[in-house]
Amino acid sequence: LNPCFLTGTTLIISGGVLRLFCYRVLGRLFTFEVSVQKQHKLITNGPYRIVRHPSYTGLMIISAGIFIWQIAPASWIRQSGMLENLGGRLLVIAFTLWTLALCYTCFQRACLEDAIMSNEFGDQWKRWAREVPYLLIPYIY
Repeated sequence: LNPCFLTGTTLIISGGVLRLFCYRVLGRLFTFEVSVQKQHKLITNGPYRIVRHPSYTGLMIISAGIFIWQIAPASWIRQSGMLENLGGRLLVIAFTLWTLALCYTCFQRACLEDAIMSNEFGDQWKRWAREVPYLLIPYIY
């Protein structure tokens, strides 16, 4: 065990627990597609009191943990010699780009969901957005 492995593991577990908590709080309102359900209500409790899109925060935390696992000095990628050839380096670059694209997609979807929820819930959403000004990262964004 090394610090990078432990850090990555902690991030993966923490992000997973956060996402599971979000699924539980949202209940039937959780979907993988951005949509408004029948009898939809604005969820403002649980992790939604801290940031407006905590499930995406959890996904980005998981992604960071996996990324740390993969690039750590004692990782399989480093130990296998994979980085000693062009194909291995290209694979690592592709994985890095995929991780960045996933995070970018989370930001995009958070903005899209905000627009949809603002349209659907009007003043109720505006009050909540004032109370919870952060999309994904508390006190930052």
